[in-house]
Amino acid sequence: MPDAYLHLSLAWGPAVLLLLAGAVLLRPALSRWRRERQTLRILRRLGPEIRRDVVLDNGIDGLAFIDFAVLTPTGVAVVDYLPYRGAIFGAGNADQWAQVIGRQTTRFPNPLERNREHLSATRYNFEKMPLRGLVLFGPEASFPKGRPEGVVVPAELPQEPPPVSAVPEALRNAWTELAELADANAERYREELALSRTGEGGARAVAGWLLLGAAVVWSVAAAARLGMG
Repeated sequence: MPDAYLHLSLAWGPAVLLLLAGAVLLRPALSRWRRERQTLRILRRLGPEIRRDVVLDNGIDGLAFIDFAVLTPTGVAVVDYLPYRGAIFGAGNADQWAQVIGRQTTRFPNPLERNREHLSATRYNFEKMPLRGLVLFGPEASFPKGRPEGVVVPAELPQEPPPVSAVPEALRNAWTELAELADANAERYREELALSRTGEGGARAVAGWLLLGAAVVWSVAAAARLGMG
């Protein structure tokens, strides 16, 4: 019996180790994927169509990188999403806001300022389009001293998204123009993103998938060996 256990361990042990190592490497990427899916589910409660990573000229020889644009029945919402949790303290005219989790306090720039820049860039490109700016926090964020105007949380949003038929035709046409411009600027966005990110996250994910693939190959080979035995 001990020999049988040893034989099984030698056959399947490396596959298990490869699987565990791959899962560890892929964990950050899978967490980001889950957060992105949750974000899209939340944003769909604002309107029937969403564009992410919208890049527009900002009117001052630069680019504005907008998290999300959402088509709603009353206009286009320019949304910055902050998946923060804990207690958030901030005012509309404050330079810095604070996130408090337990005894730890982390300060970050006023997100409304960034959203105003994104709103201004969108208005520069689409003067007649009805627009609104929103800073959306995650469902685990709270505002003990109140939320400044322009800040929303998922609990405030409608439970069901409005139908496409609720959007006026003129607004849908303007949305199409925005989508076409976003597509035209997609390559510029990717180039800027490549400059602003390191390759560590991508290399980690690739290594994780390679390890999972190796685990599968080893498992198939091990099963074949055991079957032959």
